[in-house]
Amino acid sequence: MSKKKISLIAFVALMMFWLNPDKPNHIEKVRDKLIDDVSKTIAGKDPNMQSITTGALKLFGGDSAVDQILEIANYNDYVFFSTLGINDRINKKKITASVGVLGMVFVVD
Repeated sequence: MSKKKISLIAFVALMMFWLNPDKPNHIEKVRDKLIDDVSKTIAGKDPNMQSITTGALKLFGGDSAVDQILEIANYNDYVFFSTLGINDRINKKKITASVGVLGMVFVVD
């Protein structure tokens, strides 16, 4: 391999390592997605009802239930990327909730 290729590979690896999202980044994205999904489910397709439902969830503690679930989530750091998993005790499975790479977190549906 040429020095250019090695330098490029080293640079990409360093950027992936440096920009690997941490647990709070994963939790924030998954939390927002869960609250949004619950709001959409309750409110239906009306956007005004969705914002009201989101506010009601936060006001009456629905978001704290989400926070409690995410507190026990498993953060896995694989150096160049990371995942956040939640244990499904009923079905005895580990569910991957999000994947993070290059400073971005993608929530898995």
